[in-house]
Amino acid sequence: MNASRALIQVDLDPLWAVRQCYGLTGAPPGASAPADPVWDRAVPAFLELFDAFGLKASFFVVGRDTTHPRCRGRLTEIMTAGHEVANHTQSHRIDLLSMADPSLSAEIDEAQERLTQVCGRAPLGFRAPGYAMNPRLFEAVAQRQFLYDASVLPTAWGWALRTVARLIALKSQNRHGQYGHGPVGQAPLKPYRPDPLNFLRPITADSEEKPLWEIPVTVTPGWRLPFHAGIAMALGRTYFRRSLHSVAAQLETINFVFHGVDLLDLRDDAPARGALAGRLFGQSLPKKKAEAAFMLEAIQAHYAFERADHWARRNRGPAPNPLRQPSPGRGITEK
Repeated sequence: MNASRALIQVDLDPLWAVRQCYGLTGAPPGASAPADPVWDRAVPAFLELFDAFGLKASFFVVGRDTTHPRCRGRLTEIMTAGHEVANHTQSHRIDLLSMADPSLSAEIDEAQERLTQVCGRAPLGFRAPGYAMNPRLFEAVAQRQFLYDASVLPTAWGWALRTVARLIALKSQNRHGQYGHGPVGQAPLKPYRPDPLNFLRPITADSEEKPLWEIPVTVTPGWRLPFHAGIAMALGRTYFRRSLHSVAAQLETINFVFHGVDLLDLRDDAPARGALAGRLFGQSLPKKKAEAAFMLEAIQAHYAFERADHWARRNRGPAPNPLRQPSPGRGITEK
């Protein structure tokens, strides 16, 4: 049996939230208006795709979306299919790290309350918008009853991702902390239990309290290049193959992330304009579906799929060794 695991996650950022990220006006549709396209069209596409691979994924949901009846129906479909529903804050504020403590806590708690009411169970996973994390937000997450956090993007290239976001945005946004910032870029690549005094450092001894897991979004060992679906669709199959080869050679557990827009045709309704935005949003739905299936098939050749909350429950003991044993002649470069 394959001991290596791929945790597949989907950030269901609604199109209204994506528009806000790029300087356009956006707000959740009213209850009598058509549902956001991510919920109306992308969610069924993801469910069909995942069913074809027999995998169970984790869907990170923005709390405000649960006011729409279509969203609530889709959440029922997600859970009926055996997938996890996790907390992606109440309003998807890209400036979450700069919010005052009461507002920051409310973003977590209001989403948790709404999702618990709709789903009938409390979400066990959390991710902040924009892969943002700092000591203050980590403390707020750790104080709550989450099994894991999946906000950390341990890449040294966060500055480049923020630059691209600024170039395609229609107006300036507060992006401090988005895509990782400063020392976050040197966080562990493997899932780890964070030290309460430094969330970027694993605890050094097993704890009876069993603190939450940090399950970082996977990047490549060495260069720490981003390795998630949106980047792979924009940069092409060669980038994906090379990244997967690097990842599969060393990482026993990976966290591969999709976004709702990854299975949405936005050629006539892109949240941003220009050549760079075209690379990110300008592909047809058949093309996106083909690329998503290609990526999952390639990942499946190296890993068995597992839900993130199931993985975290199964690994309540000491953290597993995240690195494969090196092949003859190959050294391990990531510790």
